[in-house]
Amino acid sequence: MRSLKSFGADRFRINLQRNGYVNVETVYEHGEFALRGSLIDLFPMGSALPYRLDLFDADIESIKTFDVDTQRPLYPGPHVRLLPVLTADRVGLAVHLNRDLGHQAASSPRAALI
Repeated sequence: MRSLKSFGADRFRINLQRNGYVNVETVYEHGEFALRGSLIDLFPMGSALPYRLDLFDADIESIKTFDVDTQRPLYPGPHVRLLPVLTADRVGLAVHLNRDLGHQAASSPRAALI
């Protein structure tokens, strides 16, 4: 996502929720987002700081990091990198699948050749 690009806030909200982000009133933790008028706050997974997107009509006017304690903007940023939220269920499934695949590979004589 880059500054001054045409933006669809409703579609963006739906995509965030599909990727595990939770809609809250105030963003404090990874995986949360908040929609307040022309502002979108979000805390991407893997990011050290949350971001605030300031919209003007269908354009992103600015992207800035902000402090979760004071909720005040910190630094401008050219873009936001969004990673999906891994819920406990998804992490458990990934661990289970890796364990099963590892067990199959260890018991298969052909797998040892790979």
